[in-house]
Amino acid sequence: MKIKASIERIPGGMMIVPPLLGAIINTLFPSIPKTFGSFTGALMTGSLPILAVFYVCMGSTIDFKSTPIS
Repeated sequence: MKIKASIERIPGGMMIVPPLLGAIINTLFPSIPKTFGSFTGALMTGSLPILAVFYVCMGSTIDFKSTPIS
């Protein structure tokens, strides 16, 4: 992908570019969460984004062999 390749040319680009783009969009268009509705607004405000990242990171560390067999 050309987008990913261009981001990877920047040192630490995968960790720096997405939050920077989010900050720029939020600065230029602060009413976007209200425009797209309650679900999108909840994803962009409050503690939900932090919890979502936490759960994804925790879920990615679970070994599939350790899940119960039913």
